[in-house]
Amino acid sequence: ITDTVGTLTVLPRELTLTAESDQKVYDGTPLTNGTHTVDGIAATDAHLFTVKMTEDSTITETGAKDNTIAEVDGVAVKPTETTRVGNYLVSIATGKLTIEQKPVKLSTESAEFEYDGLAHGKPGVSGTDGFLSADGIIAETPETVLNAGESKTNAIKLTDPNGKLKNYAVTEETGTISIYANDGVTVTLTENNGTGGIASGMAAGEDKKSA
Repeated sequence: ITDTVGTLTVLPRELTLTAESDQKVYDGTPLTNGTHTVDGIAATDAHLFTVKMTEDSTITETGAKDNTIAEVDGVAVKPTETTRVGNYLVSIATGKLTIEQKPVKLSTESAEFEYDGLAHGKPGVSGTDGFLSADGIIAETPETVLNAGESKTNAIKLTDPNGKLKNYAVTEETGTISIYANDGVTVTLTENNGTGGIASGMAAGEDKKSA
């Protein structure tokens, strides 16, 4: 009788760990997600893998970045390689971290002014509380009107000293500012020949003498 000794070999099982994707609307804080899914683990294996993401797997401003697993159970892994981790040959797949623009609606009011020789505007922009105060975005209404019959859009000027405006989806609803004529001017004759007089009701600063 001749005994033949065979060899029993347990091969590592292939599986894939996928980093979870995540998204949110911009709020000025970092977005990270350290969770993952497992595809291919043995049905009888209750092992829970411990994963660590790359330091670059974080995003704070509008856009998208990869969410990438750097270590599995303390073993360094790469997206382009299969790595032996315990009883498994591990492949990894990246997720995506996305921050969307925050919607902000700004509005200005309309106003009419009687002509008085002075420039007039309508200050105030509603909706600026949609901007994070830390971002330092300033909203102003610089437009003015001066002459009777003049009309302009009460436009909004945004100043962005910290480069944060890209994180917002801004819509605007603007009013109109205009000047109407002062029709309450009275001329009183002061010379016998009727060629001269003094006007009352004219705008301040204008010449009240008529020749």
